[in-house]
Amino acid sequence: MFVELIDLLRCTRPHEDSWLVATFHELRERHVLEGLLSCPVCGARYEIRGGVALFGGDFAQAGAVAGADEDGVRFAAFLNLVEPGIVVLGGAWAGAADTITRLGSAVIALNAARGAGLPRLSRIRSDGSVPLARECVDGIALDSADMAMLESAARALKNGGRMVAPADAGIPGGMRELARDEQVWIAVKEGLTASAPVQIARR
Repeated sequence: MFVELIDLLRCTRPHEDSWLVATFHELRERHVLEGLLSCPVCGARYEIRGGVALFGGDFAQAGAVAGADEDGVRFAAFLNLVEPGIVVLGGAWAGAADTITRLGSAVIALNAARGAGLPRLSRIRSDGSVPLARECVDGIALDSADMAMLESAARALKNGGRMVAPADAGIPGGMRELARDEQVWIAVKEGLTASAPVQIARR
């Protein structure tokens, strides 16, 4: 887990947003290999093992992060990554991590196996949500159609950021569809807009 991204992590339990308190047991070149994350609100604890922050799910069955993906540049265009940012790549999309990091962005690989990471690459394991702060990432790609996962991903996405998800998945509230094919849809998060002016009548 890349140490600079730990401040973005949040408890998965339903309560007010709060930073997690991190204890590092093994740190190598700004990557936390072993440690503990504690929630000051509810007392929940989440381990970091083998560089992976564990928020639930079967760690042993986590999928591996592939090497360079030939479609990585096309995928960066899907997410409109015109300048470096923070990107979440879930499941099979984590295969583009090498290309995306070489383009300058920091990558959070969701549900990826442990092992030595690429520069600016972090790994999280979570089976129910994307455990990140509100509006902290610039792009998200998930291979899950689970609506709870998609809604939590939308909360973590900055206004104007894009999400890629399976074509059969629902689109979370606050997202506007931009394009789709038989495999995926692409949507953008739209910020709240002010209502039209209302005339105030004089007494």
